[in-house]
Amino acid sequence: MEFKTCSLGANVCTGLSDTAGSGTILLLGTWHLVWDELTPELNTARLFLFEEVHLSCGSTLMVIKSGGSLVCLDLEAMVSKASHLFHCDQNGGLPNDLHWWNGSGVEQTASLKCTASELITAECAWLWLGEVTYGVAVSADL
Repeated sequence: MEFKTCSLGANVCTGLSDTAGSGTILLLGTWHLVWDELTPELNTARLFLFEEVHLSCGSTLMVIKSGGSLVCLDLEAMVSKASHLFHCDQNGGLPNDLHWWNGSGVEQTASLKCTASELITAECAWLWLGEVTYGVAVSADL
């Protein structure tokens, strides 16, 4: 997964293995479609599961710890098209952006741990708008 135009405040963030100052971060891992809520209607979300990544945001070195998860709401899951936008808010915003439900209807909680400048590891706060592109038009059939 490639995240572009990344920043921490006024500082551009770049993965340490990516082009310096590019604002691009390559995150390795997997993603799954999950339920964002069960009522009043079923909504899908993307659950991202990350491998560890090191990045630089100005003079701050950060590590996103492996095994972390991030839930992102699908903005138009039921529209058939090749590119889909998603929104991630683990920044104290929408409460459902931390929770998702598995196929058995059991609530789960996302958790993404980060370390900044080799200090204490804590929950990350993220606010992302992203896009995923498939080779063909897809949609959630609910």
